[in-house]
Amino acid sequence: NISAENESILFKYISDNKENQSNFRLWEKEWTLSQKYDTRLLNDWKYLCNRIQTREGFYKISPLPSSKIWKTVAAIAAIVVLAVGATIAVYEKGEISPKNNNIFSLQTPAGQKSKFILSDSSIVWLNAGSKLSYAENFNQSNRIVNLQGEAYFEVKTLNNKPFMVKTQAYDVVVKGTKFNVSAYNDDDFATTTLMEGSVELLYQGETLIMKPGESLQLEVKSSKFTLNQVESDQSKSWLEDKIEYDAITLAELLRRLSRQYDVNIHLTTSTNAQRVFNISLQNEETIGEVLQALSKIIPIQIKYEGRDIYISNY
Repeated sequence: NISAENESILFKYISDNKENQSNFRLWEKEWTLSQKYDTRLLNDWKYLCNRIQTREGFYKISPLPSSKIWKTVAAIAAIVVLAVGATIAVYEKGEISPKNNNIFSLQTPAGQKSKFILSDSSIVWLNAGSKLSYAENFNQSNRIVNLQGEAYFEVKTLNNKPFMVKTQAYDVVVKGTKFNVSAYNDDDFATTTLMEGSVELLYQGETLIMKPGESLQLEVKSSKFTLNQVESDQSKSWLEDKIEYDAITLAELLRRLSRQYDVNIHLTTSTNAQRVFNISLQNEETIGEVLQALSKIIPIQIKYEGRDIYISNY
């Protein structure tokens, strides 16, 4: 057992430098060789190590002062053991194997993005308002993760263990590659864009194979797929705080801006909601600057009320 304060000190020590990480692994080995322990103790130790690995990834990208890291990690990025009711709900959806009692959940709130390193050395960037979950035995019997939202993956190749991303729209199976998946529950479309390697999309008993430079979009309500040749790096422009879309509707853009800037944008009229246009902003503009640029493309009026922004036609 360890208190939250001491746990924070331990994680901070491990993440400070490689020498500290090596020391910890040495202590781990010595402890393993010297102790007599039961299955429960081993499970507790494995759980702690999984938490530490996730924290290591978090510390590398955290922009917060060190005094605030623990509170933020505990609130939004720590591993969470789900309650029985929540766990059953996940199992019933078939998202994660029910053989495990513990589900690890990584979550990024609106207005932020995070980078995590999984136990198989795969790297995941989570976009704003996204959540990644996986079972305690990840990288043992399988490499299955569940995604709600958007993430960019760089998957470590393991020949005997394909990597699977499950979403509310479809499943993505890979062996080692770079790709972006956007599958927010409140979006009309789910999109996968492949940068390198090869992926397979599993949808209602069918398998769709993608090649690098392809973007496959599913309209959720109609079950219609659209395949496009794209500049694949554009799909991960959010990693660099850029806004780049060759073809996006006003309604979809406003949803994305709401998540990215942690505001509530309301489109009060539907006249231009489905209008498609191009937009490219690369200078870390404020939400006000983005909307002003948008008003030069589409005739709109903008009204600010705190974190609520109302968009209407002229």
